[in-house]
Amino acid sequence: MNLEGIDWVIAWGESGPGARPFNLAWAESLLAQCKAARVPFFMKQMGGNPVMPEPAWKEQYDPINLGWKEQDGSRFWQSARNDKNAPDGTVAISLKNRKGGDPSEWPAHLRVREFPKAGATMAPCEPSSSRPKGPETSAD
Repeated sequence: MNLEGIDWVIAWGESGPGARPFNLAWAESLLAQCKAARVPFFMKQMGGNPVMPEPAWKEQYDPINLGWKEQDGSRFWQSARNDKNAPDGTVAISLKNRKGGDPSEWPAHLRVREFPKAGATMAPCEPSSSRPKGPETSAD
């Protein structure tokens, strides 16, 4: 993704009734792209329905394969749950904070809350009434 002209990226998962799955792989991809482009990244929350790719979960957190130990200083590995509504190939993650807003429950590498440098000029947001109608352009 071209981040030229982007001053700050904020990532989050939806919360509340009907929250769509938030795949942690999306946040990891955004974080890597921001690091490469030297753009500050802020992980706001994982939302009410976080998921991660099953192969990644097994490689990083699966207690059966990894000997029931804390993997990254958190107990994130304990949070996998069976959820028939999780997209195929993903593991649903159950967090105590219903909005997924407690960084201590996240994998350590996603506990990133960077801010733009003081004095940086940022483009103002458009009021919602002036936004063009049409398909969403953001990467949810």
